[in-house]
Amino acid sequence: MQITRKRPTARFLAEALVVSYMGAVALAAHLTGIYLLLFPELAALSHGVMTRPQGKWASQPWRIVLTPTLTAIVGLFVTRHESYGAISAALVVTASLLIIKLLGSAIGPAISAGALPMMLNERSWMYPPSIFMGLVGLVATLWIW
Repeated sequence: MQITRKRPTARFLAEALVVSYMGAVALAAHLTGIYLLLFPELAALSHGVMTRPQGKWASQPWRIVLTPTLTAIVGLFVTRHESYGAISAALVVTASLLIIKLLGSAIGPAISAGALPMMLNERSWMYPPSIFMGLVGLVATLWIW
């Protein structure tokens, strides 16, 4: 479905779908106690792909899942083995950019998926699988949409 300015109803439905999806993720996080499902960039990615289903992000469904998951793994690994600082933060961002480049991905929010563990001192290995699950759900919702 093409979302344009001429179709405000389609835009409204896409935004309602984003809010509904994020509400479902928040409910799942609350019910399971896995609050890492509330990956902040999931909302940005959801909005981007649902309101622009023909756009660059939406045209890369497997990269939507793979890119942030891989950068999250790198960010978590660095966070668990290095102390917070400019060098470790630069390492995570550089590695995230390298992953984006190697995958030919347009998924810029993957950079923050890599940086968040360090910024929030997240050390749980549940972080990458949580991102993966949320993004698989997003891609499934996109396919249905």
